[in-house]
Amino acid sequence: MPFLQHTPVVGATLAAAVVAYMVLRRRGNRETTAEGKTQAAVPTTTKSNPNPNPTAGRVWAVTKVQAEYVRSMVAKRGLDEIEAVGTGKYSDGASWMVTRLILQANKETKKTKSHIFRVVRCHNCSQSSTGGTKVSINLSLRDEHVKWMNNVSKACKHASLDKTMRILLDWYMALAMKDQEAEDLFFDC
Repeated sequence: MPFLQHTPVVGATLAAAVVAYMVLRRRGNRETTAEGKTQAAVPTTTKSNPNPNPTAGRVWAVTKVQAEYVRSMVAKRGLDEIEAVGTGKYSDGASWMVTRLILQANKETKKTKSHIFRVVRCHNCSQSSTGGTKVSINLSLRDEHVKWMNNVSKACKHASLDKTMRILLDWYMALAMKDQEAEDLFFDC
């Protein structure tokens, strides 16, 4: 995740973790490990997991087809049962799945990102429609991922952050539905 290593968000998160550790240490807030030893009750922050706690859930407006696809992939691949969800790193399989798509989009070349987010495509609506019925899904995404989506939304002049989410889902849904290897790449644990 190269973009995470060079953003102020990581530095701020690390600084917040250090401050939290110092406060807890001063207060003597300790917890007992499985071995019976005591240690400070501070979330673990690592380079691969700069923010161990997902943000509070946000409701996203996506198309009915997209919401159904997310639900079907969570069920098909057992994403609510994966270790990352069980350990609390992600609140649910759908949040894990969408996070994977955000990370994949960020890994794409500049040209591909531009194609994904700037080229107008319409796979599931007719001209002059609103793109179909919108439904709500609740996802708990990390702050840095929401910030990245927000930056994309502003740079591409999308009508809303929800629109950026729908574009992301449309693009990767189309790829995964056409190619089993792409689906495995995106959603294998």
